[in-house]
Amino acid sequence: MFDQPYYYNYDLTYRLMKKNAEELVPSFSLIDFYNKELRFRIKEIFPHRLSVLELGCGQGSLFNALPEENAEVLGVDLSTTAIEEAKKSQRSLGTNSFSYLCADACLLNLNQKFQFVFDAHTLHCLCYSEERAKYLKSAYEHTADSGFFALETMVAHKRMDFEEGYYFREEEGVLYKEVDDEPYVGLRTFYGRRYMPLRSIRRSHEIEEELFKAGFKIVFFMVLSGYKVIYDEKRVKALQGDPDLLRVICRKI
Repeated sequence: MFDQPYYYNYDLTYRLMKKNAEELVPSFSLIDFYNKELRFRIKEIFPHRLSVLELGCGQGSLFNALPEENAEVLGVDLSTTAIEEAKKSQRSLGTNSFSYLCADACLLNLNQKFQFVFDAHTLHCLCYSEERAKYLKSAYEHTADSGFFALETMVAHKRMDFEEGYYFREEEGVLYKEVDDEPYVGLRTFYGRRYMPLRSIRRSHEIEEELFKAGFKIVFFMVLSGYKVIYDEKRVKALQGDPDLLRVICRKI
């Protein structure tokens, strides 16, 4: 039995991507979020070179798709495979504006603060309250005074619908996926079947409370009901029953 939390299973996704030679595709929604809501707010406070901590960077920073930004980026991901690929890609680009670190963002202790901390779809991968609190506390501690913390995450709505093999436990806001068995901490048994936590899909006011408890001041908070977030990695088309998308910008003031 492993003593690693269930979310360390995400390394398997990146190993499969590497095996299948799948190319990294930047998140359209995160780029859209940055361009529409973040850039002008950040530039007003930090008009020069920007220090960025990207949590959940995967195989490469989002800022690779934003070459016009004058930023020095540290990308963090717990997947060793993803970080290896990110470093390899960065060497081929020949730039020193990006660096990468393999680490658990819930346990991060860099002794460094950043003007902008960006959650790259990490929070909704953390399903239980204790680890989410640790993660948001870490994000707060690594945000510089007057700095920004932004996230884009799944959010619940009344018409959600989940496919066979998934179990949504509404009282805790966690979507579980049925598995044969996995050697990770945090699995649950429901109705005689074994399930792994897959996504946290909380109500918007619950996420708002989490951010307040972490110490952040919320300056932008919007649910985009027209944007659906696909929870099933095997599916490419969004459905009306999928979770909505929540965008939040916070300040450390």
